[in-house]
Amino acid sequence: MSSIKINNKWKKRWFTIGVFFCILGSIDPLEGSVLIVLGSIILAYIASIEEKRNKNFYKWSSILITVGVVAVFYLSFLGGFGCDTCISWWWIILMIPYPIGWLLLAFIFFKWMFSSLKSKKH
Repeated sequence: MSSIKINNKWKKRWFTIGVFFCILGSIDPLEGSVLIVLGSIILAYIASIEEKRNKNFYKWSSILITVGVVAVFYLSFLGGFGCDTCISWWWIILMIPYPIGWLLLAFIFFKWMFSSLKSKKH
């Protein structure tokens, strides 16, 4: 029985670490994008093993963030956009999943935070 309590403690700690990485990476969303990806993957994993109600939202936000960040790094590797490079501005569409996933993750986080505050009131 004690091993289950320890596992729950570690799950809560990893969930907190994931939230911390996402918040820390949000200070500078471009340079901190790696932290945001790592934090979102941790949150999605913890949500899936705990069978949280919003586990699919965590999973999709993690996928969107990862796809968008990979596109950011790849297009940056190619030299960016503009007249000096051959890359059209339309390729920026590949980066759109990053802010959409981040906003979805922020929405889930605030929904969870307010629901936990509401449950503590009662």
